[in-house]
Amino acid sequence: MSVIIFFLLSQNNLLAGQFENQFLTANFSEQVFSTSIPPTVNPAPPEVCTEKIEGLPFSASTATTTTVIQPATTYGFMFDIYKLDNSFTLTINGKPIANKEIEFQSAGTDGVNIRFADGSKYEGGVGTIYSLTGTPAAPLLRVAISPTGVVTMFGSKVSGGPLFPLELFNGANFNNVTWNKTMPNTTVISQKQVGPTNISGRGFGLNEIPCICFNPANTATPGQDTKVGITLFNRAGSENTDNWPMTRKSGHLALESNTKGFVVSRIAKADLGNIAVPQEGMMVFDTTDKCLKIYSDGEWSCFSTPTCP
Repeated sequence: MSVIIFFLLSQNNLLAGQFENQFLTANFSEQVFSTSIPPTVNPAPPEVCTEKIEGLPFSASTATTTTVIQPATTYGFMFDIYKLDNSFTLTINGKPIANKEIEFQSAGTDGVNIRFADGSKYEGGVGTIYSLTGTPAAPLLRVAISPTGVVTMFGSKVSGGPLFPLELFNGANFNNVTWNKTMPNTTVISQKQVGPTNISGRGFGLNEIPCICFNPANTATPGQDTKVGITLFNRAGSENTDNWPMTRKSGHLALESNTKGFVVSRIAKADLGNIAVPQEGMMVFDTTDKCLKIYSDGEWSCFSTPTCP
């Protein structure tokens, strides 16, 4: 496998790698928040692009009721739970997310009413809910509110593990709720007291943003040959059947390797001013802000927000 780097960057390069830090891209809408929808029944709608909006932490213990005002978001909201013992009710703008308290423990309660879609439960094949923990990177539970107010839940079977779809049963059902897109949302967490009782976690939401737009590619005429290249594959030159780097079109320089990468100048943010006459389009890696920066319109900016040309 080769790694090829051009000094001609396309807008495709802007999008690559930004899912984790800045943008979430969905090729479907409601399916982002639901468990599974047969594609033959619901064809995928157009792509939706979103950015993450941080919410507030929440916690409760000893059956206290906690109210947290979460921000407005246009494309739904998530409640990530890191620790739970052993049930909870979440009310959003006056409407509980379920018709019953969501119960993970059988002793001293009306019975467990939530299980994994595969039929396993936290007391049946999976550890007890209070023996497991989650983190911001790998929550124990996730309550997802879709843009239309549909509620779904996901859970991990081990501490720090992946999330799997959950479903209610034993007379419990999810309610549809109203999530405000332009004004704050009032969320209330309460618990029935059965032995030690606690819950903690944090919320975050998604705002819909314009997707990256692209100019149509030039397919009418081939680009000019790239004249200069560095390769570790011993195949450069016109006498080689690969015709490399000339076969890589429209670049000033082509780099090729399967063991090495391309590193631009690394400069601390405080030292960017030492570049006496920065040129439009100049690139460096800012070791303070941990991003590739481009000089444009008189300032250095992280190369992290794709926009339309």
